[in-house]
Amino acid sequence: NLSSDQQAVRNMNVALAADEATNGKPQNLLEATMNMAKAGYDFENYKPLSSDYRFFWDSVNNKIVLAEKETGNIIYPAEYEGQKTTGDFKSLYRDPLISTEKISAFEKKIDDAADKVVEIEDVDQLAALSALVNGETEKAKDFAGYTFNLKADTTYNLAETVWIPIGEAEEAPFKGTINGNGATISGLTTEGYTTDVANASTLSSGQTGVTYGFVGFAENATITDLTFDGANIQLGTTGKEMGLVVGTAIGGVTVENCTVTNSTIVGKSKVGGIVGYIEAEETAKSDDPIVVIKNCHFDGTIEAKDTGSSVRAGGIVGAMVLSNKNYATITGCTVSGNIVAEDMAGALVGHLYNSTGLKVDNCTVTATLKAEYTGAIVGYWANCYGTPVEIGENVKVGDAVITAPTDALFGNFSANTYTLVTSEGTYKFTNSVDGAGDEASKWIKQ
Repeated sequence: NLSSDQQAVRNMNVALAADEATNGKPQNLLEATMNMAKAGYDFENYKPLSSDYRFFWDSVNNKIVLAEKETGNIIYPAEYEGQKTTGDFKSLYRDPLISTEKISAFEKKIDDAADKVVEIEDVDQLAALSALVNGETEKAKDFAGYTFNLKADTTYNLAETVWIPIGEAEEAPFKGTINGNGATISGLTTEGYTTDVANASTLSSGQTGVTYGFVGFAENATITDLTFDGANIQLGTTGKEMGLVVGTAIGGVTVENCTVTNSTIVGKSKVGGIVGYIEAEETAKSDDPIVVIKNCHFDGTIEAKDTGSSVRAGGIVGAMVLSNKNYATITGCTVSGNIVAEDMAGALVGHLYNSTGLKVDNCTVTATLKAEYTGAIVGYWANCYGTPVEIGENVKVGDAVITAPTDALFGNFSANTYTLVTSEGTYKFTNSVDGAGDEASKWIKQ
């Protein structure tokens, strides 16, 4: 194992040197690991095979070293022997941020729950759930079929906790149910979630970065009855798919009765107040909605800080692609505050694309939008091939109830035919030029 780890160090250093020769020295650990990922080193390979050793990155010399976990003594490469991993050396391996004893105790509690319903008493047990889903101590567990109940009307203060998302990696999503029972998650922050800690991965978009939220990756999961107050998420240089409740939902998701107040969430792109990104392109056509977001409320600031095209932010969902004419429902939701992006911002959805249907009922949006393209319903509606957006009862932009197309509903379109259903009828237009068709006059009543 030790010999294999030394070979891994050699290979990673070759990859780093080659990238540095072309692009210059990486600025931080996340950038260095992204460079190694381009050479085929996924993040699982950053854990040494030999026990009690760790890989570290020397930021000054842009090299990986192998060192003893406890002492910090470097044993490889030879030119580092006798040195310690101090100062500018950053660990590529993250130890659990909660004791293994507490993780084991909570795991026993889960094992003893014959009905698969587990009570979460405090912040330590929340962190233990995260550690078990993320495989911090053993094989990751998705907890499909399990329900985790928080204590009713209790505040779980995360202000002093380095919060690791439940389901931090795409290959190990959370698949169960979290029932908040009216509890509050306060002070959730990325303070301390540095490149030393963050488990960046190659996302479904092909980009490497971090997905962040209370739940990171969720697959057909359910989160209900939670309030998030005073959250401060600041990952403007690394966060690629971020939402306060769920970062990325795979296959579908249900979020009900979740409220976000007095909070800020900043990432690069695909940033949402409730869910950052929803991706279900491989999901078969369903007669029922595969995404249900109901009675959710956001009040705060959302910002997508990337530059260039396809920089997306949304008050409820940052970006959503369901395909196969599957659809999402957003019901009884409100959005207020500020939503900012360079390219596209939607008060409800930042970007809706590829045969994705959307039904909206009883929603009110009063948020201020700042982007190249802004829409009270969708910032950018693209390639949906006739799959409609349906605006049902009591959908309001400010004080105005929407019963027919208006200029403010959609920010931008790609070349395609679009269908909008309202209480006054069905409307269509064929858009042959990017950016055209957002005026209400372009819609033709059928």
